[in-house]
Amino acid sequence: MYIPKGSFYISGKRNYLKGRLELAIGVWELEGEARVTSCPPEASNVMKAKVLVIPGEIEKLTAAKMIKEVLKNELKKVTSMSLYLDLDEIMRALPSGKFRILRR
Repeated sequence: MYIPKGSFYISGKRNYLKGRLELAIGVWELEGEARVTSCPPEASNVMKAKVLVIPGEIEKLTAAKMIKEVLKNELKKVTSMSLYLDLDEIMRALPSGKFRILRR
């Protein structure tokens, strides 16, 4: 079998990995203010309020508005931090694509 210079050949069985695609969008406190961030769900226990997001059918802007309302409602129950959440911060924390929101 001829392979040109600089190319490569891979043989053997393919091993596909199927991982869960989940992302936690949440609020943590920094100097008395609410800061929005995203992280893996396993690392989200320091957040005051969080929402789990998976790939789905909701557009990014609509999902960001829904997440903002859910986080505001959860923050009212948990803490007395300033409740101003910027929609742009939530949009930056979300990856591109469409979403489905899981509330936990």
